[in-house]
Amino acid sequence: MSKVYYTGRRLFDGRRCLEDFAMLTEEGRILAVGPQAETACPADARRCPLEGVVTPGLLDCHVHLVSSDLAEEEPISHREMARLVCQGLRNANLLLSAGVVACRDLGSVRGCSLGIRDAIDQGIVQGPKVLAAGLSISVTAGHGGSIALQCDGPDEMRRGVRTVIRDGADVVKLMASGGVNSPGFCLMDLRVLRPPQQVIHRTSQIVGNQYQIPGIYLGSRFFSPFSKHTGS
Repeated sequence: MSKVYYTGRRLFDGRRCLEDFAMLTEEGRILAVGPQAETACPADARRCPLEGVVTPGLLDCHVHLVSSDLAEEEPISHREMARLVCQGLRNANLLLSAGVVACRDLGSVRGCSLGIRDAIDQGIVQGPKVLAAGLSISVTAGHGGSIALQCDGPDEMRRGVRTVIRDGADVVKLMASGGVNSPGFCLMDLRVLRPPQQVIHRTSQIVGNQYQIPGIYLGSRFFSPFSKHTGS
């Protein structure tokens, strides 16, 4: 029986609140929503009463499911990597439990959010839909630490972008300037930021991370409307 007829006291559909609502779904797709008096229950549907307030799922456009204070070049033991992956799976499950049905992971330790994304897509574990960057891209002494691939100069930047796309990134994250946990400001220059745009084209989405006025200027030039952590 794939059809389910949900009922409850209150539902918010993004525009209006419905009292004493009914919602009919089939294989996870919503077929009808409305007042119970106006929404019929098919004979082949399973009835399911709901408590509380029903709302649309939430989208979180910037998460780090797996992060660490380690520097990019520091080794990670197999034991610690296993613990970090389990931490990422737990974080994904917590997001889903909080009502987040999709998220965008913009950098993870050794890029392992790509594997977490795959495990969720394959039904191995439960979690929200994940769009993952894997490793973000930074410069030497730049922002990101263990969640970033360090690239200096236009040629290395092209290679870095091609590497994360090859690894299966849904989105490319560029650390255009330093951040709260960076050893310095380390602003990317224009020569470095142009190659990613040339490589990516329509393959992946590009997102920028920038602080302070010079970084914000770069964000407005290269990343709008996908600038993250913009602040002075």
